[in-house]
Amino acid sequence: MTGVFGSLLFCTFTVLTSAQADFISSKEITSLAETVEAWRDCGQAELYTHLLVTCTLSFVTDLLQAGNESICLWPASSNSALWPYSRLVACTHQVGFITNCREAILANRFMLEIHKSFYSDCPVPPVVQTDAPVYISAIFITFTTSLTVATVALMASGYLPNRR
Repeated sequence: MTGVFGSLLFCTFTVLTSAQADFISSKEITSLAETVEAWRDCGQAELYTHLLVTCTLSFVTDLLQAGNESICLWPASSNSALWPYSRLVACTHQVGFITNCREAILANRFMLEIHKSFYSDCPVPPVVQTDAPVYISAIFITFTTSLTVATVALMASGYLPNRR
């Protein structure tokens, strides 16, 4: 059965378009799937790896067909930007189901490698800082002021000399 998938995989690599080859090479795609090291956690590791390569090829094709100027999903993610990624996640889950390799660590390793390869050059989304709501600020100021006044009063009463 893995021989059939191996020949299918070979045929898939031979039909890579020049745009895909410029985007990512077949060697890089294969190394992405191999970094998962499925042999540690999966009985059908070879088949699992071959199918992950197919998922990655499909992902690259979807990215090119989406026509996004950037694959970065932020700051304003659109359906066309999210579609290839959503299909990749679904494909990864389907591969786990087909091969009975459903360990979360396998999918996590693969998605981590996808992020390293495709999204590592994306800018970090800006952090929007907002002020605390007014009632939170009022509670904090009231509490700390009251605590300070109470502390001063207690200290003053304890340090005053007894006058007779």
